[in-house]
This record gives sequence, C-alpha cells and structure tokens, in this order.
Amino acid sequence: MSSAVRSASCLLPLHVPATRRSSPRCKLDHMKMDLVLAAPRLWLQSDRCWLLGLIVCELVTNAARHAFPGGNGGIRVELLRAGKFVECRVLDDGSAAVGFQPRRGLKIVHELTNALDGRFDQKFRSGGSASIVVFPFSGEPQVTANGRSKGQTSLGAAI
Repeated sequence: MSSAVRSASCLLPLHVPATRRSSPRCKLDHMKMDLVLAAPRLWLQSDRCWLLGLIVCELVTNAARHAFPGGNGGIRVELLRAGKFVECRVLDDGSAAVGFQPRRGLKIVHELTNALDGRFDQKFRSGGSASIVVFPFSGEPQVTANGRSKGQTSLGAAI
C-alpha cells in the first residue's frame, strides 16, 4: 500500500543544516558549497518520492565530488510539474573533468529513473552541468473523509 507525502519531505534532508558531520549537507558546508532547493508543493506517491530522493542524493553527491574538485560552488535542485510529467533538475556551476566517464553511481540513477518510467539526461557546459530526470506524474492525491491524502506524498512547499 502506497501512502502520500509532500515531495519536499523526501528532499528536505539535503536542504536542512545538519547536526552530524556524516550528513551530506554538512559535507557540503565543509566544502564551502551552497545547496538550494526550489520546489513548489507537489504530491507524489511515497514510493516514487523515495526513488526521487535517492536519485537526487546521488546527483548532488556526484556534483559535489566531480564538479568542484577544490570545493567552493553551488548546486541547485529544482522540482516542477510539467504537464503530465514531473521534472527534477540538479544544476551545478562547476566543471566536469575532461574525459568524464559515467560510473556506478550514474548506472544506479538510470535504473532508479527506469523504475519511475522516466528518462535521464545530462548536459555538460563550461559554466556547469545539468542532470535532468523526467517521469510521468501519477495524479493528484485522493483525499479521505478525514481530510488526509491517500497514497500520495507532497514535495515542495516553503522550506
């Protein structure tokens, strides 16, 4: 049984300053990197939200590791509804190494994207890179008699 969640709740751990040194956000702070989440309220099924959270975590980790070898930079995660689809972009203002070869992490991203019935694309430019995941939107949440959503999770909202 799938439940509903706000999509931002899946991405929130990346955005909120952490108290433990092992968290991804704390590592970005240590590397002097900014992380911005731009996500309006968007409801997704909890299993889809979970997959998207894993994808975003991997893409943010890759950007931090490969686009900013010396630290100092910015990563932006954008989430939006595009008609019948959801589009998630992870953008950075760094530079990928010449001859960059995808490895295990991006293979995982491709598999997780396939599980969403979506597609994954990356674009590398001199001013940074863009990793884009697009997958079908599964509909608005169903609201039960007690006013709670059924089978959906909301991403986004003011963080």
